[in-house]
Amino acid sequence: MCSYENVMKAFNEKLEECHKKFDPNKQLIKDKSNYRDYHSSLMSNVVHPVLPNLEYAVALLYTKETKYKERGMFIISTVLELQDIDESSPTYGIWPRYLEEPLENMKAPDWNWADFVGKSLLHLLIDLRDSLPDTMIRRIEAALEHAVKSIIKRNMGPDYTNINLMGAYVTIKAGELLKNKMFFNYGKNRLKKELEYVRANGGITEYNSPDYIMIDIEEVGRILKYVIDSECRNMALELNDVIWKCIAFHFHPTTQQLSAPHSRCYENIKGEKFVSLIEMATQYELSLLENRKMSIKLLWPFITIVCPKKYYHYFEPIHQPRFVKEKFYRGIDTISEDEIRVNIEKNMPELESRTYMNPYFSLGSFVKYDLWNQRRPLMAYWGTAEKCTYLRLRCLHDDYDYCSALLSASQINNHIVGGIYFVKDHGDTHFILDSIKKGQLKAKSLSVRFEIGGYIDDIQLPANIEIGSSVNINSGQMSIQITPMYGVFENEPINIRVGKNDSTTWIDIILFEGEEKIIDFNQINQAAFLFGLSIFDGEICVNDNNIFYQYSIDEQSQSISGQLIGANEPASIEIPLKPSNYIEPPILGLKKKIKCGGFVYE
Repeated sequence: MCSYENVMKAFNEKLEECHKKFDPNKQLIKDKSNYRDYHSSLMSNVVHPVLPNLEYAVALLYTKETKYKERGMFIISTVLELQDIDESSPTYGIWPRYLEEPLENMKAPDWNWADFVGKSLLHLLIDLRDSLPDTMIRRIEAALEHAVKSIIKRNMGPDYTNINLMGAYVTIKAGELLKNKMFFNYGKNRLKKELEYVRANGGITEYNSPDYIMIDIEEVGRILKYVIDSECRNMALELNDVIWKCIAFHFHPTTQQLSAPHSRCYENIKGEKFVSLIEMATQYELSLLENRKMSIKLLWPFITIVCPKKYYHYFEPIHQPRFVKEKFYRGIDTISEDEIRVNIEKNMPELESRTYMNPYFSLGSFVKYDLWNQRRPLMAYWGTAEKCTYLRLRCLHDDYDYCSALLSASQINNHIVGGIYFVKDHGDTHFILDSIKKGQLKAKSLSVRFEIGGYIDDIQLPANIEIGSSVNINSGQMSIQITPMYGVFENEPINIRVGKNDSTTWIDIILFEGEEKIIDFNQINQAAFLFGLSIFDGEICVNDNNIFYQYSIDEQSQSISGQLIGANEPASIEIPLKPSNYIEPPILGLKKKIKCGGFVYE
């Protein structure tokens, strides 16, 4: 069984990892920059990251070990010096990502760093004040004040859950600590707006995100531990319940994964860190990790992380199938004109999800959503926690996920009828930061991929697959049946190719491949892919050969429909053949303008 002793052991191990990264020349920890980073131009370089260094310094002071105090103080001082404190500067109050790349050299400065760095500064001023000399306290308070002013000036809306909650905490607590009513009132109102948005729409925008939901839990946890105001604490308790309900309803105990679909996700399979969070939040009453090591974020031991007891039983072994239908955006746009948007556009369609799970596997899908790199609109998990396998649907433009491909899906338990179609107004690699111009895309290839990863030792893929015929993928007792019903991309030949590397195997439906050219989606009359997907486990979901999928094209060849036949309930979808718009009707007289890592309408 996990215990607080295990948590502190994990903390010391995490700290030891940081020690090993310590660069004595710079007196900072070093790391490698991301290969693909929306913000930095330093790709795959050895760098000294600002935020991890500050968190390391905070952790050093929490140890109370004299030998590390000087190192911690030097790092804190170095980080403070990197903040932009020029109030006339467009990046006022924030920090660069790396020591090696000043704000003015960044591809896109990250305004979130005011929030992320700000909450670490609060750890220093609240818990570790006695370890700091008066001059350092004054410097930290000044830096916190600059960060809070940046957060308020940016004015993030409630559709960017993790940053909205983080900024609310930083401004509320800074207001209490610095005795600044304006800071406090802004933060409290921001927290109130987040709760109003969640109540109105049925969930948080970063719905069921295994990565960002952990940050959401951290931020409400900080409010519960550190904020004095009782109204703020009560709002945090309600949000904490909403977040844990989402986790509980989607947690698949057999694989220990958060069942799909995921609004945002970085890793296809979550490791021990996600399960460790649940262990901590359930007061060490569960034994999810068994013989595996606990893995935590560096500052988790020093905040409140608590799951309501009424959800504990969802983390125990599952015995009966469960099918979850949820609507987490009801189209109620509460974002004001002066707030930055990130995820919710005006006139955006409602967002719904479906998740099925039983003791052997889970399968989830969005009713309609894009195929952005961080999105997991259709995904399945099976196997065990140690040997977990996933199936993921993707659309790739030159081998990277394409935002302007949309999934439409209708799921009944272990069956999905789905279609991919294209829009002209939603971006290439990112739906905000990388828009496609006038519906035109420069490309060498465009394909739909059914990707299988994780534990793939027993995966068996057939060599030849054809449009119109079902293919069975076997994995132990599991059988995944994919039926590529129909594919078209104007006059291009549609080919299917099977591939594999060390970590994944896949089936690609090639929509276009050849010399680089401009694809003008305004001139394309037909571009879509229709498929059926069924998963069988041989015990609960048994293939009795009564399930099949079919399609039909309307008389004007404007749309294509897909139907699931033979299930307990009917399921069907209809998608346009001609590329259309994600936002219908288009917003007349207003254009999106990128601002502070999000966008506004002008």
